[in-house]
Amino acid sequence: MQVNELMNTYALKWFGITRSLHLLYQIKSAEIAGFKHNYFRIPHVPHPVFTQTPRSFFKKDITLLSDNLKYAFRDTAQFSSIFLSNHLQIKAQKAVLLGTDEVIMLNGETDYGLYFLWKMKTLLQGKKRFLCLQAVDKFSDAKRLKIYEFLDTLLDLSPDL
Repeated sequence: MQVNELMNTYALKWFGITRSLHLLYQIKSAEIAGFKHNYFRIPHVPHPVFTQTPRSFFKKDITLLSDNLKYAFRDTAQFSSIFLSNHLQIKAQKAVLLGTDEVIMLNGETDYGLYFLWKMKTLLQGKKRFLCLQAVDKFSDAKRLKIYEFLDTLLDLSPDL
Protein backbone atom coordinates (compact mmCIF):
# COMPACT_ATOMS: atom_id res chain seq x y z
CA MET A 1 0.00 0.00 0.00
CA GLN A 2 2.93 2.35 0.54
CA VAL A 3 3.83 2.13 -3.16
CA ASN A 4 0.29 3.15 -4.09
CA GLU A 5 0.37 6.13 -1.73
CA LEU A 6 3.74 7.20 -3.18
CA MET A 7 2.34 6.92 -6.72
CA ASN A 8 -0.69 9.00 -5.68
CA THR A 9 1.59 11.71 -4.30
CA TYR A 10 3.73 11.90 -7.45
CA ALA A 11 0.77 11.68 -9.84
CA LEU A 12 -0.72 14.71 -8.13
CA LYS A 13 2.60 16.60 -7.97
CA TRP A 14 3.86 15.87 -11.50
CA PHE A 15 0.66 15.52 -13.51
CA GLY A 16 -1.91 17.31 -11.38
CA ILE A 17 -4.11 14.22 -11.20
CA THR A 18 -5.41 12.13 -8.34
CA ARG A 19 -5.48 8.38 -8.64
CA SER A 20 -8.73 6.68 -7.79
CA LEU A 21 -8.92 3.95 -5.20
CA HIS A 22 -11.04 2.04 -7.69
CA LEU A 23 -8.09 0.04 -9.04
CA LEU A 24 -6.50 -0.51 -5.64
CA TYR A 25 -9.79 -1.83 -4.25
CA GLN A 26 -10.02 -4.29 -7.14
CA ILE A 27 -6.50 -5.59 -6.50
CA LYS A 28 -7.04 -5.87 -2.75
CA SER A 29 -10.44 -7.55 -3.20
CA ALA A 30 -8.96 -10.06 -5.65
CA GLU A 31 -6.21 -10.90 -3.14
CA ILE A 32 -8.79 -11.52 -0.40
CA ALA A 33 -10.68 -13.81 -2.81
CA GLY A 34 -7.49 -15.83 -3.30
CA PHE A 35 -5.98 -14.36 -6.45
CA LYS A 36 -2.24 -13.91 -6.02
CA HIS A 37 -0.94 -12.30 -9.21
CA ASN A 38 -3.91 -11.12 -11.23
CA TYR A 39 -7.35 -9.62 -10.99
CA PHE A 40 -10.29 -8.88 -13.26
CA ARG A 41 -10.44 -5.19 -14.12
CA ILE A 42 -13.98 -4.07 -13.42
CA PRO A 43 -15.03 -0.81 -15.08
CA HIS A 44 -16.77 1.89 -13.11
CA VAL A 45 -20.26 0.95 -14.35
CA PRO A 46 -23.33 -0.90 -13.12
CA HIS A 47 -23.00 -4.69 -12.93
CA PRO A 48 -24.80 -7.44 -11.05
CA VAL A 49 -23.78 -8.69 -7.64
CA PHE A 50 -25.26 -11.92 -6.34
CA THR A 51 -25.90 -11.01 -2.71
CA GLN A 52 -25.57 -14.61 -1.53
CA THR A 53 -21.87 -14.60 -2.47
CA PRO A 54 -20.67 -11.88 -0.06
CA ARG A 55 -23.21 -12.99 2.56
CA SER A 56 -21.76 -16.51 2.60
CA PHE A 57 -18.19 -15.22 2.55
CA PHE A 58 -18.64 -12.81 5.47
CA LYS A 59 -20.47 -15.42 7.58
CA LYS A 60 -17.09 -17.18 7.76
CA ASP A 61 -15.25 -14.03 8.91
CA ILE A 62 -17.44 -11.10 9.94
CA THR A 63 -14.44 -9.23 11.43
CA LEU A 64 -13.07 -8.70 7.92
CA LEU A 65 -16.25 -6.82 7.04
CA SER A 66 -16.48 -4.88 10.30
CA ASP A 67 -12.81 -3.84 10.03
CA ASN A 68 -13.51 -2.61 6.50
CA LEU A 69 -16.47 -0.51 7.67
CA LYS A 70 -14.68 1.31 10.50
CA TYR A 71 -13.32 4.11 8.31
CA ALA A 72 -15.20 7.41 8.11
CA PHE A 73 -13.71 8.09 4.67
CA ARG A 74 -12.22 5.93 1.93
CA ASP A 75 -8.85 4.48 2.88
CA THR A 76 -6.17 2.48 1.11
CA ALA A 77 -6.51 -0.22 3.78
CA GLN A 78 -10.05 -1.01 2.62
CA PHE A 79 -11.40 -3.36 -0.04
CA SER A 80 -14.66 -3.34 -1.98
CA SER A 81 -17.33 -5.88 -1.07
CA ILE A 82 -18.63 -5.60 -4.63
CA PHE A 83 -15.24 -6.37 -6.19
CA LEU A 84 -14.67 -9.12 -3.64
CA SER A 85 -18.01 -10.67 -4.61
CA ASN A 86 -17.10 -10.43 -8.30
CA HIS A 87 -13.76 -12.14 -7.74
CA LEU A 88 -15.34 -14.85 -5.61
CA GLN A 89 -17.74 -15.54 -8.48
CA ILE A 90 -14.82 -15.67 -10.92
CA LYS A 91 -12.90 -18.05 -8.65
CA ALA A 92 -15.96 -20.31 -8.39
CA GLN A 93 -16.28 -20.20 -12.20
CA LYS A 94 -19.79 -18.76 -11.90
CA ALA A 95 -19.07 -15.39 -13.51
CA VAL A 96 -19.80 -14.34 -17.07
CA LEU A 97 -16.86 -12.18 -18.11
CA LEU A 98 -17.51 -9.64 -20.83
CA GLY A 99 -15.38 -6.93 -22.40
CA THR A 100 -15.72 -3.23 -21.78
CA ASP A 101 -16.79 -2.31 -25.31
CA GLU A 102 -20.03 -0.73 -24.12
CA VAL A 103 -18.34 1.46 -21.50
CA ILE A 104 -16.71 4.87 -21.75
CA MET A 105 -15.29 7.07 -19.03
CA LEU A 106 -14.77 10.81 -19.28
CA ASN A 107 -12.17 11.97 -16.80
CA GLY A 108 -11.31 15.63 -16.35
CA GLU A 109 -7.88 14.74 -15.03
CA THR A 110 -6.75 12.58 -17.96
CA ASP A 111 -8.84 13.27 -21.08
CA TYR A 112 -7.18 15.98 -23.15
CA GLY A 113 -7.23 17.20 -26.73
CA LEU A 114 -7.97 14.65 -29.41
CA TYR A 115 -8.66 11.90 -26.87
CA PHE A 116 -11.49 13.93 -25.35
CA LEU A 117 -12.87 14.74 -28.82
CA TRP A 118 -12.75 11.05 -29.83
CA LYS A 119 -14.65 10.07 -26.68
CA MET A 120 -17.30 12.75 -27.26
CA LYS A 121 -17.70 11.66 -30.91
CA THR A 122 -18.11 8.06 -29.77
CA LEU A 123 -20.78 9.10 -27.26
CA LEU A 124 -22.64 11.20 -29.84
CA GLN A 125 -22.70 8.22 -32.21
CA GLY A 126 -24.54 6.21 -29.55
CA LYS A 127 -21.91 3.44 -29.51
CA LYS A 128 -21.76 3.11 -25.72
CA ARG A 129 -24.35 1.95 -23.20
CA PHE A 130 -22.61 3.19 -20.05
CA LEU A 131 -20.90 6.47 -19.27
CA CYS A 132 -18.90 7.23 -16.16
CA LEU A 133 -18.01 10.86 -15.44
CA GLN A 134 -14.99 11.50 -13.24
CA ALA A 135 -13.53 14.81 -12.07
CA VAL A 136 -15.93 16.88 -14.16
CA ASP A 137 -14.80 19.96 -12.23
CA LYS A 138 -11.32 19.51 -13.76
CA PHE A 139 -12.54 19.92 -17.34
CA SER A 140 -12.28 23.33 -18.99
CA ASP A 141 -15.53 25.31 -19.18
CA ALA A 142 -15.80 24.55 -22.91
CA LYS A 143 -15.42 20.79 -22.43
CA ARG A 144 -17.81 20.79 -19.50
CA LEU A 145 -20.35 22.60 -21.69
CA LYS A 146 -19.99 19.91 -24.40
CA ILE A 147 -20.59 17.23 -21.78
CA TYR A 148 -23.65 19.02 -20.37
CA GLU A 149 -25.09 19.54 -23.87
CA PHE A 150 -24.63 15.84 -24.61
CA LEU A 151 -26.34 14.89 -21.33
CA ASP A 152 -29.20 17.33 -21.97
CA THR A 153 -29.76 15.76 -25.39
CA LEU A 154 -29.43 12.23 -24.05
CA LEU A 155 -31.89 12.88 -21.24
CA ASP A 156 -34.08 15.15 -23.39
CA LEU A 157 -33.65 18.05 -20.98
CA SER A 158 -33.25 20.81 -23.55
CA PRO A 159 -35.79 23.60 -23.08
CA ASP A 160 -38.77 23.61 -25.41
CA LEU A 161 -38.70 26.47 -27.88
